[in-house]
Order: sequence, then C-alpha cells, then structure tokens
Amino acid sequence: MGINNNDTLLKKASDWMLTRGWKQKVAKRRQFEQSLFEHALVELDAFLQVLPILRMPNHFSLTEEEEKVLVTSIIAHDVGKERAEWQEYILGRRGFVSDIDPALTKVVVPELAEALSFEGLNGKVMAVIENCVNLHMSGARGDASVVAAMLQGRDRWYTLANIVYYIDNICSAKGVFEAINALERSPLRKHLEPAYHQVVVRGVSTTALHRAALESYIEAGWRSLLHFSDASLYVCSAAQPLLEPTPSSIKDRMVKILEEATGREVMGLMVGSPTANIMPKPELFDFREVRQYLQTAAGKIGRTAFRKKKEETRKDIVVTYLTFKRLSEEGYELGKLTNREVKSSPAWREVNASLSPSALALQTERISTAHPEMMVFKFFKAMMRKEFIGDEGITTAQNAYESIFGPGSWATLLSTSTLMPAQDMAKTVDLFWELPGQRFELAVSRVEELSPEKRTELLIDTLTNIADQVYSAVEQPPTRAALAKEMAAEFMQDLVHPVEEVVLAELARRQLEFYGASKPVAGKELKNAQYLCPICNSPFESGTKGKADLINKPESHTNRAISHGPFGYVMICDTCKYERILRQLLLGERASELIVIFPRMNIGPGAGELLVRKVQALYDKAYAIMTGETTDPDQKIWLALTPVIANSILDRDIYRLTPAQLADLLSYCTGEQERIKNRRQLSKAIKEAYDQNLEEANQEWGTEFATWDEAVDGVVANRVNDPTARRIRAEVYRLYPQMKLVCQTPHMIMLPITYSIVLGEDSETNAALRRVFVALLLGLALDASVAIVRDSEEIDFQGGEGVAYVPPIPGARGLIRANWVPIHQAERWLRAIGLASILASAGQYSDRSGLFEVLTALTPGHILRRIEQQREKDRRGLVYQDIDYLRAFGEVMPMAP
Repeated sequence: MGINNNDTLLKKASDWMLTRGWKQKVAKRRQFEQSLFEHALVELDAFLQVLPILRMPNHFSLTEEEEKVLVTSIIAHDVGKERAEWQEYILGRRGFVSDIDPALTKVVVPELAEALSFEGLNGKVMAVIENCVNLHMSGARGDASVVAAMLQGRDRWYTLANIVYYIDNICSAKGVFEAINALERSPLRKHLEPAYHQVVVRGVSTTALHRAALESYIEAGWRSLLHFSDASLYVCSAAQPLLEPTPSSIKDRMVKILEEATGREVMGLMVGSPTANIMPKPELFDFREVRQYLQTAAGKIGRTAFRKKKEETRKDIVVTYLTFKRLSEEGYELGKLTNREVKSSPAWREVNASLSPSALALQTERISTAHPEMMVFKFFKAMMRKEFIGDEGITTAQNAYESIFGPGSWATLLSTSTLMPAQDMAKTVDLFWELPGQRFELAVSRVEELSPEKRTELLIDTLTNIADQVYSAVEQPPTRAALAKEMAAEFMQDLVHPVEEVVLAELARRQLEFYGASKPVAGKELKNAQYLCPICNSPFESGTKGKADLINKPESHTNRAISHGPFGYVMICDTCKYERILRQLLLGERASELIVIFPRMNIGPGAGELLVRKVQALYDKAYAIMTGETTDPDQKIWLALTPVIANSILDRDIYRLTPAQLADLLSYCTGEQERIKNRRQLSKAIKEAYDQNLEEANQEWGTEFATWDEAVDGVVANRVNDPTARRIRAEVYRLYPQMKLVCQTPHMIMLPITYSIVLGEDSETNAALRRVFVALLLGLALDASVAIVRDSEEIDFQGGEGVAYVPPIPGARGLIRANWVPIHQAERWLRAIGLASILASAGQYSDRSGLFEVLTALTPGHILRRIEQQREKDRRGLVYQDIDYLRAFGEVMPMAP
C-alpha cells in the first residue's frame, strides 16, 4: 500500500525538526538562503509528490519498507549540518567541515523513525538508512565507504541512496532552470518527464497568473514538484508523457480568476470627488450597476455642507446662481454661459447690490439641500460618455433626456464640469425641480415641493430609466466581465512559458526601436507614438496617461525630456495600468505599502499549501480585529507600534506561533482615556439613533436590556446583531480593514496596506527599521522571505535572499550591512530593533530618529545614563524593567557592526 498520508507525515517531520532547532540552523547560504528546516522539508515534500510515480511497477516498484527508508533518509541526510562546528563553517567563521557524521546519524535515525511512527524497521533496514544518509554526497562515496556499505546493506541500497542524492540536487538548485537541469542530468530523468511555467513578477496580477498556470497544469495531469517566486516545476511519468497546457487555456482560466476579483464592491472606487474626477476608474464601469452608482454619488456630499460655509462664500455663489437665472430669462443660452462670464457681467453686480438677507437665506437653503442631486447629475453625465455608448447612444441619450428636462437641456448638462454650485443649480437642478408633479403621478404642483430625500430618489429613478434605455440599445455595453478579458490579455504578456514561438531577435529589435523613438514623445499623449513604459520598460503604442491616482508624481521627468519640448504626464502601458487598478479594486482604495511574502527560493506543494493556510488564518484573525468582529472594538492593529509589538514577543517562541497568536501580537488595545471617550461617543450616537427610546431599541434588536448602560455594553461587546447598531459601532470605533490579502498560490502572497509603517515624525531610517522589524517577525513566524515596499516600488525579488528585506535607506542598510537580513542574524535583529524601540521610549529619545540613535549607541551604559536623566527630570527613579531591557539589549548588540 505504501505511504499515502502526506500531510500527517509532513507534520510529524516538522515537529521533529522543530524540536531539534532546525529553523535556527542554516543549510544553504552560497547561492540562496534556506534554513535546515526549510531545506529538509522541501526535499521531503518533493519526494512525496513523485512517490506515486516512483512506486509504479514500470519505474522503481518501491516496497513500503523502501519508501520508509527513503523518507527517513531524506529528512536525516543533512543531520550533520545541525552541529555547531558545521554552522561555524557555513557562516564563514572556520575552515571546511564535512556535513557527514556517521556517529550522529546512528543516533538520530532510530529517533526519527520513531517520531515518524515507522515501527518495526529491523537492523538491516536501519543500516540501509544510515548508508543512504552517509553516502548522499558524492564526496562521501570513497571506495572504502562504498565497500563497507555493500557489506552491511541490502541489494538496492545504492539505488535508494541515489534517489536521495538526486532529490537533494534538484531541490538545492537555484531557480527553475537549474532544477530542470539537475533532473535532466540525473538517472531520475528516465522515470520523470519535466515541465514548467514561468512568469515575470509584476505584482498582484502575478498571483492570479500563477494560479491560472498552476491549475491548468494540474488539470492536465501534471504533478507540481517545486514552486519558486516566478515559476513552478512539474513532473509526470516518463512512461506516459503528458502535453503541456496551451497559453489559450491558461488565458481562459485567467479570465475566470479576474472575473472573481473584479466582481466585487467597487462603488468607493467608481464615484470620485465632487471637485475633481467624478468617475476616476471608468475601466470598472458596469452598466448593470447604474442605480448603485447614482445612489453612491448622492451620498458623496451632505445637504448641510454648503449651509456651513462662510457668509461671504455663500453670498458669492448665490449671486452667481441668480445671475445665471436672470441672464437665462433675458434670452441667453444657459449651456453657453460660464461662471467667469456671469461674474464679470453687469447683471452680477446688480444682483449683488440688491440681494436681501432673506433672499440669501432662502437660496442658501435651496442650494444646500440640492447638493446630492448635483452629484447625481454629474455622475449621470459621466456615464453617457462616447466610449461607453457610441454616437448612436449619445443621440438616444439626448432625445430621452430632453423629452423630460426640455429642449436644449442636454447641451446644458454637457456644459457642466466639476462641482460649481451656482452653475449646477441653474443648469441641472432647477430644470428638475421645475417639472410638474403630475408628470410623475405625484400630488404636488412641482417636484421642488417634495422632501429632499424623495426628490433625490425620484431623480435617481428618472436618470436610471434613461440610462437603461440607452444601454439596452448598445451592442456591447461596458461590463467588468469585458474588463476581465482585457486585463487577462494584458497580463498574459507576463507569461514567459508556455508561450507561442517567440523570435528573440525580433523582440530585441523592437525594444531598441522603441527606445530610440520614445525620447521625443516622453511626457506627451500622442496618437501613433512609440513609448517605453517608465514602470516596466515594456514598449507600447497604446497606453494611458499617468495619473496621481495610479502612480506617484506622474508629471516627473528626466532632463532628456526637456530637450524635446514641454513635459506633461508620463504615459504608462496598459499592463501596468491594470495592475494598479487591480490593486485598488482588491483593497478598495490605493495601497500605501505592500507586504510581499514568498518562499526562500523554493517550496514544495504540501508546505506551500500550509503557508497559504497560515497566511489566510493570520489575515482572518487580523480582519476580525480590524472590523470589530471581536468582543473588544478597542483592540486595533497598527504595524508601526514597534515598542508595543516588541513587548509582546520578547518572551515568546517566534518559531511556534500560531497564525491567531501572531495576529494578536501585532495588535494593541487603546488606553483607558480613549476607551472612555469611545464608549461615551457610542452611547450618545445609539441614543440619538433611537430618540432615547430604549424600548424601541430593544424591539429592533430583539433584546431585553434593562438600562441604556446595559444596551451600550452589549453593543460594545458585539452582542447586538442589528445592522444599525453595528454600523454606529463601526463608525465610532473606526472599524474598517486597513489591509487586504491577495493569496492565490504560495509563489507570492501580498498584503497591501492603506497606511505607511511610520510612527509620528519618523525619519526615513527609523521608518525603514520598523518595516524590517515587521518583516522579520512575519518571516520567522511563517518560514518565508518578507519584503515591505512602497506601492510604487518594483518587485524584483527571487526568494532566498534572506528573511527580511532592508529598504534602500543608507542609514538602515549601513547599520545592518545587508540588503536582506540573513537567517542566522534574523532573530538577533528582531530582538535588537524591538528592544531599541522600547528603550528609545523610556529614554525619551527624538521622535524622529530615536530608534536609530539607540541602535548606534556606543554602549548600553550610554543608554542607561540617558534613561536616568529623563527619569530624574520626571522625578522618578530607574525601575528593574529598564535594567532588564538593557541587559537583553546588550546581549544582542555586541555583535552589531
């Protein structure tokens, strides 16, 4: 029957390695970094994936006993690397030390077999296992050792040792091509047919592309062997080779994945600012959501905002509005009048001179209550653009609009732009308010007489009906399903393999041609121009003008651009545009920073699934905290609070944290004063919502609270399952997700966050060290490489560089002396930065650079003196905890450069 419970076996092996401290031991360091734990787990995982093939009769026809021998050997084959002397060697602190230790092997193998529940292995089998372990390296295969192994081993000991040896070679390769080469050169190639997919790492879209490729290969019958940040290696039986999936099949699956991503709530992204772009993301428009868009637009601005403005401002707008009305009555076309022309006319001065306080108050109230309707008209206008409905659609829209609002009203609507209350009131709202009520079967003489809420609802109904009429006549109305296809077509350009035949010489020629032609058109939006994308360097002809909503400083340019004339905004390729739109779509807003998690060079499918589950569980707990699904809404997550997080982790075993525990360590609870303030605000808001009527609240909630205090306590503790109560609780406690999980496969997992990991007035160096701290904590807890980068930064990491990425800030990199914190220094730097943040607070160091100052202090004594001085100022003495922190800090910092 053989071994068939991979998850159980991986768990038992992990527990055994964890007990021996293999997470803290280095196994690979030259080409890439891996801990001994990771390396052994990758090899075991890979072997378990190919085992169903190798056990087949037409391959090795492995017995159950031989399978147990191989599993034990693969886990234990590098046991000699756990020794202190070998660790000194791999870290470059002493000369060569062999990783083969027969005496240690003899002790370890029986213990491991017992931990794996491999009972009943007799002495000869144990000897085979020892030989597989001791002879897995070619350097250990001397004549004497081979003869000795033959005398005590079994018939197939050499075959089994070779399997261990070649699995080790494949899993020790840097990158997918070296892994394929290792397989091609080995005898295993007679039994295993390799294939691979590879992508260009771009960002969020890369996770979807990996998933599409991975699922396509699995569906075609391939078995995944290893995952890299940019690729996956697959195998099948060489006796029954399979066809690789086609690019078109991967694209079809990519479309489905993107339809899932784009089919979510987008109202916050679709409806923009009243004074800027009302539809900042036209790419996300879906004609089936017209009503929701208009409702969201109506809620973008309140009915009291204008009323609260200064009298001088209100009077200027009211006078301009009344002048619009007067000029219209005198025969001027409203659609041709502008704010500037109206304000410079003699009529404006006359109206200004004659405006009475009562008239100002009346018109202020009218304009103020009309603001939501102004926004509805603006978004409706944006929906009627030519690229959505075409020329025929515009004609249909004009006819339908003018049939309700009167001749010339369409041109008047089109003459409006961003929110200008005077102009919008005269050109759109008044035309609606003046309509007779009977037109809509209402018992009022004019629409204006309706309540503001009813009026807005009627306007939304009216404009939705027009939009439905227009879009029903459009052959291919815009939907996000169509967007998913466009995105997939662009993102497929990042698929390196499998692809149709590519002529590299032609690619190089085109790149060179566009490089030369792109200089004169840099910063200019032109037709038939040739550009190079400033983000990814791809050549393109049809792209998008860069906007601040998509990239930082789109108006920035090089000195070369000046020589070719004025510079406007950079042009970016559609692939980069869609990448940024996808990020915003998933997060609900533009990300500030990205937490990127990926394997340290490679990971097996089983461990990869475990990593995905761990990150998902971490996010689920963090999401519950951020959105207040817990019983304590005063519990928050803010990754910049380094001293708070550090205090929580100092006495914890980082390597054994569960995802839920990790989320709790990243959280904090607000202070007592803040708690009291929040509860007071909640109590006030709840009572106002129910007009101080506790009986009504109980009836709505299905509860029986005897007092308001009990009711408020129930809402605070999340025991009231009522939409209104939960909404008020969320508003008061500011409960909303500040990060989003983008996790499709283990190749690369992303957590976009809405804020920068910066505390107060942090310098760039201080902020960089805080990012390193969070990355170290996540990297050590999740057994992964972690980089925290700004949203605008390029992601060009391969994995295996180290545990945590050090941002390119001279102070931070100069202190750590590396671009990545290596495995053997990771825990030390985690503790050092954490303790330094605590001591910086105790010593009241500079808010801007205190963390860096403590880390670069000459001795712990200097820090102690600083704390003493601050305590004396506050008339307090040193406490034992100060000394305790300093002692711990002194233990980790003597090694500091």
